Amino acid sequence: MFGDDPLHTPSWVRDEVERLTKAAGYSFGVNRPFAGTVVPLPLYGDTRVTSCMLEINRATYMDEHSTTRHAGLEKMQALISAIVTRIAERP
Repeated sequence: MFGDDPLHTPSWVRDEVERLTKAAGYSFGVNRPFAGTVVPLPLYGDTRVTSCMLEINRATYMDEHSTTRHAGLEKMQALISAIVTRIAERP
């Protein structure tokens, strides 16, 4: 799930995260069950700061009962890497 902030999450960030997430075969929702993102108070309102929050279901990368990682970990790592790279590429 994706959390955003009206001041710090440009629509292109939400759109790109949604596109990448769905392309990886995961579902995508906005601001549910958790809403918002974290921006340190001294930086809140600074338009140079971009922020979003990703809520990741542990079952996508590990067996929750044994806490053993499974093959989904590499897929999730690749998705997170792609998201970070895409956001960092944009000025």
